[in-house]
Parts: sequence; C-alpha cells; structure tokens
Amino acid sequence: MKKLLLTFAFCLTAGVLCAQSAARQFVWEQANLQMARAQKPEDFRAAAQTYLRLVNEEGVCDVPLFLNLGSALVLAGDARHAERIFLRAERYAGTTPEVSTGLAAVRTLRNQPMSAMDWRRALFFWHFHWGAPIRTQVALAAWVVFWVVLAAGRFFNAAWYRKPMQGIAILAAVCCFAVTVSVGVTCLQEFNEQPMVLAEDTP
Repeated sequence: MKKLLLTFAFCLTAGVLCAQSAARQFVWEQANLQMARAQKPEDFRAAAQTYLRLVNEEGVCDVPLFLNLGSALVLAGDARHAERIFLRAERYAGTTPEVSTGLAAVRTLRNQPMSAMDWRRALFFWHFHWGAPIRTQVALAAWVVFWVVLAAGRFFNAAWYRKPMQGIAILAAVCCFAVTVSVGVTCLQEFNEQPMVLAEDTP
C-alpha cells in the first residue's frame, strides 16, 4: 500500500527525481562516460548496466535516465528491454519526439515497421501522448470545472444558460473519468514494475 501511495505521488508531481546525491551523480556520470566511449554492443550493454543501477538500486525515475538507458539497450541490440524502458519514459513524459524515436528504433531492431499498439494510441490518445503529471492536472481541472458549473447553475436558472452549461458539465465529467482511469492505469503499471535484469544473451 505504501508503494502504491508513493507511485501516486509520482503522478501528482513532475514524476522526475534527478540524482541529487553525490553517489547518484557519480554513477550517472560514469554511465554517460561509458556511453560516450562505447563502440561495440557489449560496451553499450555495460553502460546500460550502469544506468540500470540508478533505476534498480536507487529507485530513480528520471525521463533523461530512461532515454539514455533505452538508447544504450538499443545500441546493445536488446530490443525487449529497450521497449520496456522507453514505455516507462512515455508514462512520465508522454509521447515526446525522443520517446517516439526510441520506440521507432526498437521496431527497426525487430524488423517491425508497424506497431501493434498504433490503433490503441489513436483511440486513447490522452493516455499515451500526455505524461502522467499532465493527465493528473487535466483530471483535476475537469473536476473543478464540473463542480463550478454545477454551483453556478444554482444562481442562473435561465434556459439559455442551463442547456450549454449542462453540456459542459457532462463533458467535464467524462474527461475527468477517462483521464483519472488513465492515471490509475499508469500508477498500477509502475506499482507492478519489476526490477530489470539484463542477461548476458538477451534477444
């Protein structure tokens, strides 16, 4: 339960916990140096292992960290873990150009030009295109609009006001429900996220 509450707290805030301590900063810089010097897949895998220490051991949920880790995994030829990391980045930041590029690289690595998730991304655009912090803010804004419109309706009884305001209230309620469910799904995904272990030979 405590872990679930902490996960929800991530969604309410920016969802980005930068490496503040000296130890975290050292590991971050070490991984970046390994990434810059890497030339072979095994070198990129070593850099990914170092990045992964921040995720598994320190619990850092930082979008730049996810992007660097995902890039290292792609260059190491590990499409499965790279996709998992880029999808985590998408939960926090939404479908940014960097995330889209990373997922496209994963599909290229797998020789899959079209993603099986494309229709879901179009249908539930708010879940994929907006990061969890933005979705949380949208849900709260829709909730406020809903109650403001209902409260205002008690003071303005004219028909010209009631009909459009009822439509706005319904739209706000639907928006609040849909986006709140989306945030809840993201929280559950993060709550159930297991530590990543990179095997020596990962397809």
